[in-house]
Amino acid sequence: MSVLDHLFSIGSLRKAVWRLWYPFLTRRLQGEEVLFLNYAFETNPPVGLRLDPGDEPNRACIQLYHHVASQVELRGKAVLEVSCGHGGGASWITRTLQPAS
Repeated sequence: MSVLDHLFSIGSLRKAVWRLWYPFLTRRLQGEEVLFLNYAFETNPPVGLRLDPGDEPNRACIQLYHHVASQVELRGKAVLEVSCGHGGGASWITRTLQPAS
């Protein structure tokens, strides 16, 4: 087991790192065009999701939203996206899956 794996196996340390990491990262990225903070998603073979050219730079991150949000019909429903980045996922879901709100 690597040192990092061992350290992250300690629950209180892992929680402290995540509690500090996202606020630090968000402050560092302020003013940047970073819309997603997720770890992305891809399948083998690739998902092949059609995206608008403006969404293409965020393909891997959008594919994670697609993988999760397309499991149920969202059209016309109220959807809550809970603090998962800088609004890119909520924007993509709104534009493509057409929830009511």
